[in-house]
This record gives sequence, structure tokens and C-alpha cells, in this order.
Amino acid sequence: MYKRCEKCDKWGELTKPKILVLLQDNPKTKSKKAFTYQKDINTADYFSKVFHRLHDCIEDIAKEISHAPEPIEQSWRMGQLGQLEDGKKKTLALLIENTANLAGMEIGQTEERKIYIRQLPPKVY
Repeated sequence: MYKRCEKCDKWGELTKPKILVLLQDNPKTKSKKAFTYQKDINTADYFSKVFHRLHDCIEDIAKEISHAPEPIEQSWRMGQLGQLEDGKKKTLALLIENTANLAGMEIGQTEERKIYIRQLPPKVY
């Protein structure tokens, strides 16, 4: 997620977004001339938080009706990875096991057209 440094109120070097889209401070304002952006509401952060709140609410409802959570099984076939290309190292697939810290694995090809699988370590935010 994109976060500002709490001490200096500037974007961190590693988390600086390439595109920043802000939401207006008051969504009930209809006139574009009256829009303000003083609250600095970053859409990426906002919608991520809203999605996680919605997800937590759905999980709570599922628990109340005695529905146990189940992991989503991820599967893939070699045909889904596309064509291997000489002289090109590229990612063929990403399997994300934990969306909170982006842990997972990368499946790719080397320049010699060999397949590799690399574990992606959890990211610390």
C-alpha cells in the first residue's frame, strides 16, 4: 500500500506511486469548482481498506451461519504459461498465497528456455 512517512509527511522512496488518484474530500459535492482534496484520500489505500472491511464482514457472517472458511485452490497447466522464447528471461505466472504480504511463487523462464520456480518472500510494510 502507499503510505506517507508519519514524521515528514512525504511519500517513501520505495512506496511512491507512479500514479496517484485522490478522492474529493466531500463526495456529496456536485460542482467541480467546489471539489477539494485537502484530506489526501488516496484511492488505492481507500478501496483496499473498504475491500478488507467488506471481506471481514462477509467472513463474520459466514462464521455466524457455521460456514468454515476454505482456502482457494490455485491450479495451472503448462499450456496456460504461453510460449517459451529464446534469449528472454520472463515471468510466466505468479501464484500469490497471501494477499496481505504478497507471499507466493513466481514461475518463469530463463534465457535458455528453462522453467524455474522461485518462492516470493513475504513483504514487510
